[in-house]
Amino acid sequence: MKTNKFLILLLVTVSLISCKKEESKPAEEVATAPEVFTFTLNAVVKSDDDFQIFFKEDNNPESPYEEVNSVWSGGIKGSENAQDIVFNLPEGVYPTQIRFDFGQKMQPEIVINSLKVNLKEKSFTLKGAEFFNYFTPDEKFVKVDQSASKITPIKQADDKYDPMLYSNTDFSTKLSEISK
Repeated sequence: MKTNKFLILLLVTVSLISCKKEESKPAEEVATAPEVFTFTLNAVVKSDDDFQIFFKEDNNPESPYEEVNSVWSGGIKGSENAQDIVFNLPEGVYPTQIRFDFGQKMQPEIVINSLKVNLKEKSFTLKGAEFFNYFTPDEKFVKVDQSASKITPIKQADDKYDPMLYSNTDFSTKLSEISK
C-alpha cells in the first residue's frame, strides 16, 4: 500500500515537473497598420502618362503647393478601360488639401469613375459626378463635364499644359473625418 501511494505521488510529481511551464508573457503589442493615406482614382486614361497629387497639411488656401509635398502615380498605361491609379502619401502625413495634376502629356479626355480615400480601416468614396462636388478645376487648363464625369485638358496658346483640380473645403472636412 505504501508503495502504491509512493508511486502515485511520484507520478504526480513527475507529471507536474514535466508539464510545460507556461510563462505569463506581457501582452504582445498588436501590429498597427501604418498611418498612410491612400488615394485610389479609378479613371479611363487613353494615353500613357503619369499623374501627380500634391498635398498640404495646413488649412491655408493661400499657401502654395510644393513639389516636395507631392506623389507621382508611377506611370499609367493608356487604355480604353478604367484602371486604378494609386497614390500613397508618406507615412504620418495628414493632408488638409490636395491637388490632382492630370498628366504631363496631352490627353484627349479623362473619365473619372471614382476616388476612394483610405486611412487605416476608415475610408470614403466619391463616385462619378459626385467627385466634382469636392474639386474645383483650374479653368485655364481643364474643362469639366460633370454630367459625363470627365475632364478635358486644355493646352494654352503658349504650349503650357497643366490640367489640375483643387480640393475644396467639403473635401477637407471628409479628410478630417477619417483622420480622427
